[in-house]
Amino acid sequence: MRIGLCLCAFLLAATAIPARASDTSSLFEKKCAGCHGDDGRGHTRMGRKFHAPDFDRAGYQQKTTNDEMRSAIANGITVDGQRRMPGWKGKLSPAEIEDLVRYVRAFPNAKK
Repeated sequence: MRIGLCLCAFLLAATAIPARASDTSSLFEKKCAGCHGDDGRGHTRMGRKFHAPDFDRAGYQQKTTNDEMRSAIANGITVDGQRRMPGWKGKLSPAEIEDLVRYVRAFPNAKK
């Protein structure tokens, strides 16, 4: 009985991971891709206008900490009084914000 329950719990957790990754991809597409692009490179009209970073660049990945990403997603980005990115605190859960950080970190490893 215990083995069956453990196996069932493991299978439920294992099937939830791909669904969550898919949810994060969909979340990025809905909330972020308009500026950052589906590929995370920021080569969109809005991305160019607001100087969106290229998530695929090693320099961005190396110099930007996870805490900085979390803060940008939660609180947005304002430069010289100009709002460049909206904040999503209160609209996204802490888990969704964390998932987006992991998603952005995966861009250099994405298929080209």
